[in-house]
Amino acid sequence: AIGPINSEKVKVLYNAVDTKSFRPYDISKLQVVKNKIRKLYDINVNQKIILYTGRLSKEKGVDVLLDAISSLDRHDYKLLIVGSVMHGSNRGDDYLAQIKDKANKMGNNIVFTNYISHSVLPDYYNVADIVILPSIWEEPAGLTMVEALACGAPVITTRSGGIPEYVGNDAIVIERDKMLIKNLAFSINKVLEDPEVYRRKGISRIKNNFSEDNY
Repeated sequence: AIGPINSEKVKVLYNAVDTKSFRPYDISKLQVVKNKIRKLYDINVNQKIILYTGRLSKEKGVDVLLDAISSLDRHDYKLLIVGSVMHGSNRGDDYLAQIKDKANKMGNNIVFTNYISHSVLPDYYNVADIVILPSIWEEPAGLTMVEALACGAPVITTRSGGIPEYVGNDAIVIERDKMLIKNLAFSINKVLEDPEVYRRKGISRIKNNFSEDNY
């Protein structure tokens, strides 16, 4: 039988992101990108940008996000749902039909962008006032959160799987319990009141711990 392994001989290698691409933009580039995305999705200057990126599947909690958004007593936002049912494809399924039906009942503040190339995602993270991943399963390693924090975006997510190990204290982490929708709505509203308070919090954490160079 093999005995226990000395802990000094074990090293955890966390997944990493390219912090040369996923980084905060300077003011001039940010303004150009912001104008482009606002024009592309008909977002006026008074609207905050809420961003979800990832697969459009039940375990990712997109329906939970829509329920939380619908309970807000405000309409000064545009929710961009970036992603598809399967990576690189824009085919649909029953869940996609369900969340699109839910979104259609909420007016024109919800936009499904369909699949967007990974290389373009830094633009979206940089312009977002909040990035949200309300995962309801044991998320192994939600790199969406790592990418968003690397770009300086405020992040709201759930205590799910490996997510807390990645985001640490630099994101708002919500428990997955019966209060999830209510607490998510409360947190969204709190960040929208002043996104700058929550911006750029996780940049150094990601660069020092979860960059491809360190990996």
